Amino acid sequence: MMQDLDWNDLRLVATLARHPTLADASAELAVDPSTVWRRLKRLEGRLGLALFERGRRYAPTPAGELLLAHARRVEDEVHGFVRALEGRAEGPVGLVRLTLPETFLPLTAPILAGLLQTCPGLRLEIDTSPLALDLDRNEAHVALRASRVPPESAVARRIAEVAWGVWAHPDAPDRWVAYDSARSNVPAVQRRLHRDPEPVLRVPTVEAMRIALHAGLGRGLLPSYLATGLRAVEPPDPRDHTVLWALYHPDHRRVERVRTVVDALVAGLGAHASLFADVRGR
Repeated sequence: MMQDLDWNDLRLVATLARHPTLADASAELAVDPSTVWRRLKRLEGRLGLALFERGRRYAPTPAGELLLAHARRVEDEVHGFVRALEGRAEGPVGLVRLTLPETFLPLTAPILAGLLQTCPGLRLEIDTSPLALDLDRNEAHVALRASRVPPESAVARRIAEVAWGVWAHPDAPDRWVAYDSARSNVPAVQRRLHRDPEPVLRVPTVEAMRIALHAGLGRGLLPSYLATGLRAVEPPDPRDHTVLWALYHPDHRRVERVRTVVDALVAGLGAHASLFADVRGR
């Protein structure tokens, strides 16, 4: 049976396990959800085995888990081979995929504009979706992420410390605006769980919080660099601070176009370190 499998079959299984709905899997595979469903049905028919249990979310069966382990090994080898080939390219030429939070774009875009002026052979793709793209699977080449500690699997370049505080519009009423569960991993949010009053509004992203606070909806947690025009309700607490990192896969150490982008981001954003760490009300 295994000799009848090809890379597309294995990629389908790995993708559906990673994104266990037809809509999400089809988005990664760049096909329609109905195509994912048909491909899976044909594959299961060829093998004579059910690979996934159907429901709102697809879950691998025992047979699917066995095939998934093989698919992941092959996927890792394919991505490793691609990275090895990329390392042989000369000069900062080609595509670099960058993933970052949307709130960093105003500071990042001028850096990238200058980089493209000096390196005309570069091409860039920027992703600002809230989903963290996977560096191991080449979903992105470079990631800008704020966290206490960088992931062990990535090469991490420290850029700056990011201060967080409770901010509000000068005319805002004394009511609380909170993040939803999507931001529960943020240290400032974790520390305040079950401590703050019931919110009048929950928002999914830092950018949504920035807009809500500037609109005068209440007070809430925000990185200090986004608080221009707001008043500090509580002084930023060092326990809430995070660090902005530039991350890339270890196999890309010798890929000049990736190193060039990382170097530019570290230098350019590092020049704003005092803005990121600013703890004063403005």
